[in-house]
Amino acid sequence: MPEIGRANQDSKEDNLYRINEDCMRWCYYELNLFGDPTIAIKGVRAVTFDYPGGIPEILTPGQATSFEVVVSGVGEGIPVSGSGQIHYSIDGAPFVDESMSEGPPNHYEAILPALDCGSNIQFYFTAEEDSGKTFSDPRGAPDETYGAFPVTDIVVVFDDNFETNQGWTVSGDASDGQWERAIPAGGGDRGDPPTDYDGSGMCYVTDNEDDNSDVDDGYTYLTSPTIDLSQVEDAQVNYALWYTNNAGDNPHNDLFKTYVSNNNGASWVLAETIGPATSSGWVEHSFSVTDYVTLTDQIRVRFEASDLGGGSIVEAGIDAVSIEVFECNPASGGIVAGTVTDGSQPIAGVQVFADDGSGNTGSDVTLGNGTYSINLPASTYEVSFSHANYRDTTITDVVVTEGETTTVDVVMEELPVDIPTLSEWGLIILALLLLAAGTAAVVRKSRVVSAGRVD
Repeated sequence: MPEIGRANQDSKEDNLYRINEDCMRWCYYELNLFGDPTIAIKGVRAVTFDYPGGIPEILTPGQATSFEVVVSGVGEGIPVSGSGQIHYSIDGAPFVDESMSEGPPNHYEAILPALDCGSNIQFYFTAEEDSGKTFSDPRGAPDETYGAFPVTDIVVVFDDNFETNQGWTVSGDASDGQWERAIPAGGGDRGDPPTDYDGSGMCYVTDNEDDNSDVDDGYTYLTSPTIDLSQVEDAQVNYALWYTNNAGDNPHNDLFKTYVSNNNGASWVLAETIGPATSSGWVEHSFSVTDYVTLTDQIRVRFEASDLGGGSIVEAGIDAVSIEVFECNPASGGIVAGTVTDGSQPIAGVQVFADDGSGNTGSDVTLGNGTYSINLPASTYEVSFSHANYRDTTITDVVVTEGETTTVDVVMEELPVDIPTLSEWGLIILALLLLAAGTAAVVRKSRVVSAGRVD
């Protein structure tokens, strides 16, 4: 069995509450085990991926997007420097495999290529461990990937802080604890929310009654009004949730579920499940509607809280529900695009910068196949190309025309490796001889002085 260090434990006592008029002390013990973090897990060799600036989900149309990827060892794992790759598929095409540019060992720059409005990209990462095994992120890649798409505007088409009644309905078979729109009255001493999430005052809570605001023996559903999303390409549902089930005689065994429907509630698709482990506090949640249903003019969202099986104290709150629509409007102007090579092979990582001298600029970085693309307002530009291993190249008088693509292919000259000439070698050798002679003279003089001799 792997050695993970000596385990330590603690426990805590939780939940003091009142049943009817009698005071009852209910003790709930939680056991936590802690291993020694300074001891590595023997025999485990793996790598993990981190993204210090996050993983992009929304892109600027017509521009490449770069972000940092850091690969680290897990257990006894040692990541292989230079092995990091990004794999991407645009609009469902076969995956393209590209090595990421490496700075310090195992610190990479990942680049997503420029996309036009209406396109999307799926991507994942791989890196090798010293044992020869390749690891991916997400772990289920390529069946599981990250995704992003171009956006120019985010428009809120539905926003409800529950200060007014916008048409939500409550249903379910719970004997007590049905959803209620109110200012929280429980005070937060029984796992319930002491206040709403956004500070406006009101939210939906389960049975807004001090000391008895939990769900009992069944389900309670909170269902949104019908929302028309038929004219948009994608939409995101956002909401704040308070949910606890960590007390009573059956703690941590109930679930909170969020559903979405595109046929006015005739059928429902599960979008999110929260639990069974919970803790107090408001938490923001979101999901993309198109991940679960096709967009129609009959979209509805439903929140489900339940108390099933043994009795537990289930407290829930919903606040700040909004739906955002992502719009992408193609930029006006034209495109400068092309391929950068060394005359025979494409060059990746070339910085391309366009400037018309009047405030209009644009930039891109060439991909593994040497291509780039920049959306620009109609004008005349100077386009520069730079790379650490090649001579800078500048193309002038590049005309960008509205609605058209101007192709600028460039061949860059590789910087030569400086080799000293014969005369330079002579000077170097002479300098070394003089340095050696000077050192010997100093040594001899030092010996004379130390011996006390004047000659």
